[in-house]
Amino acid sequence: MDKTITPGNPSARRAFWLIPDRFDTRQDKSSWLEMARRLAESGWNIRIVAARSSAQASDYAGLVYYVPTFNVPFFFRWITIWNSYRYLRETSRAGDIIIMNEDSLWVVPLLKKMERRFVHLDIRTVPVVLPGVKKWLDRLLFWRAPIRLFGRQAESYSFITEPLRQEFERQFGLGLTPYCIWQSGVNTELFKPDACDREPVSTTQVPDSEVHPFNLFYHGGLLKTQGIDLVLHGIAQTNFPFELRFTIVGDGPDREWLEKLTTDLGISHLVRFTGFVPYEQVVHALNQADCCICPLPDLPEWRVSSPLKVLEYLACEKPVILTPLAAHRDVAAELNSVTWTRDYSPAAFGDAIRCAWQSRNMDTSVLRAGRQYVTDNFEWAVQANKLERLLSNAIPA
Repeated sequence: MDKTITPGNPSARRAFWLIPDRFDTRQDKSSWLEMARRLAESGWNIRIVAARSSAQASDYAGLVYYVPTFNVPFFFRWITIWNSYRYLRETSRAGDIIIMNEDSLWVVPLLKKMERRFVHLDIRTVPVVLPGVKKWLDRLLFWRAPIRLFGRQAESYSFITEPLRQEFERQFGLGLTPYCIWQSGVNTELFKPDACDREPVSTTQVPDSEVHPFNLFYHGGLLKTQGIDLVLHGIAQTNFPFELRFTIVGDGPDREWLEKLTTDLGISHLVRFTGFVPYEQVVHALNQADCCICPLPDLPEWRVSSPLKVLEYLACEKPVILTPLAAHRDVAAELNSVTWTRDYSPAAFGDAIRCAWQSRNMDTSVLRAGRQYVTDNFEWAVQANKLERLLSNAIPA
């Protein structure tokens, strides 16, 4: 692939977005991909600079440039960051904006030696606290240390939520300005109800053989801290008056642990793990669901988040089960298509699933209201406008 940025107006503002990870297999790549697409549609020349896991990885119509790297544990990210800098040194020019997350801040001193390369720091989350020396080193080297050393050297900043900005300021004592808040968004052209989707479960008396199971759905990364295990315990402990199926789409470091848990609980016949599904194909699996769930517990990393998957569920006009997390209430408190768990216990999940089944034939206007809500407030174009205004006004051309 050509290393230069050529699409669009050659005189348009140019930006490079550093993602020192295997972009093609990231569970959450949609945020960067969709934002870059919207900025490109607004006339920006923008390119994501990342690594890949396969030589056949898509460049998404020229939006992504893959730097060479080596699959060496611990050193992988350092090598990717260094090769991303080398690419910028060869390709960028005066006036360009380099957008990065905290893990790429190590290249800031080198960028500052290049004439008029402007840095924008984008913070999406706080690190998930997991045990182990490797996880501790990761938080130190790619979160706390680079922010402490180089966090003040950016020209502008953005955060996913206002609570995250406040938590960031509390942890580091850095009142970073100018900044904007751009939350998770949803591509409503991609995530929409499927015209071929099945009819809702019937409430009329029909033979048991003709009633399809109540299909519960989750998609995303698979971590112990995301509450999926609580849902599994809730399913195992609850005597449902219907047949339940739970589809889990995604992958992650704790998938094997979750699969073993379903076996230990005796519910492996009710739960299906599909593994990783490309972003553009998730919607097909989602539209087979009768109800979706986002079981995030009340942990620091989730309190400050913006729940992307919830927006995608609502855009597909699906009923949703949510925990009473502040991040959930911020986006869905007024929606009648949501079933709220009373707390974060397995019993609460079991009761919420039963309640959602009882409400399975809610009026379609309620579900359409959820889609309209996310279209008006969380379409990616709405979020891109916030970042574009900040970059245009805060950083000189």
